[in-house]
Amino acid sequence: MQSLNDYLTKLTSTGGVFQTEQSQAQAQNNDLASQIANQNQVLAQKQTALQAQFTAMEVALAKLNSQGGSLLSSLGISNNNNNSSSGA
Repeated sequence: MQSLNDYLTKLTSTGGVFQTEQSQAQAQNNDLASQIANQNQVLAQKQTALQAQFTAMEVALAKLNSQGGSLLSSLGISNNNNNSSSGA
């Protein structure tokens, strides 16, 4: 019975197998949490850049639509945004 007690003491004591496994698992958990935080930061930066690009695209599209309307107006063409060919 003493050998079983010694074995369990080795497993559960400070520096034992269970503590070592727990420490390694905690270190791995901390590393993964750090990686997740870093990737979240990268994603946030990409999101900001994409939103800025999208806004710039919308501004450019609005300018093009305005220029197109001005061009049509100067040519005397109605710009009613109706692409129907019914002639009505």
